[in-house]
Amino acid sequence: MNKPKAELYPVYLLYGPEDYLIEEEIQELLNRTLSQKERGLNLHLFSGEERSGQEIVQAAQTAPMFSRYRFVLISEADEMDEEKIEALLKYFENPSPRPVLLCLLRLRVSGKNIGERSKGLEGWWNTPG
Repeated sequence: MNKPKAELYPVYLLYGPEDYLIEEEIQELLNRTLSQKERGLNLHLFSGEERSGQEIVQAAQTAPMFSRYRFVLISEADEMDEEKIEALLKYFENPSPRPVLLCLLRLRVSGKNIGERSKGLEGWWNTPG
């Protein structure tokens, strides 16, 4: 018997000390959203430390090509400066209305309190039930 698939949200925030569990969740979401063929045009990997917030938001707002979903992964989101976080917060206030968008944020916590590193992000994510 197949397990029913949970609803997909437009934004995910993954964080914690268990890299293995985070990688498993990323793979699960990626496999649910994009086939191997669709990944060439619809999978976008960003480093929060290196890319601008506007560039990340622009990718998240772009319609998918030949697919229902677009998958945007931001690694090192905890290294983003305030300007980049502001751009993302603006996007979170009004995410793309299309159910074809999946934006995944990944925060690595390394010796810093998640509350300090994600200041301003609280309240912008749902915990799937």
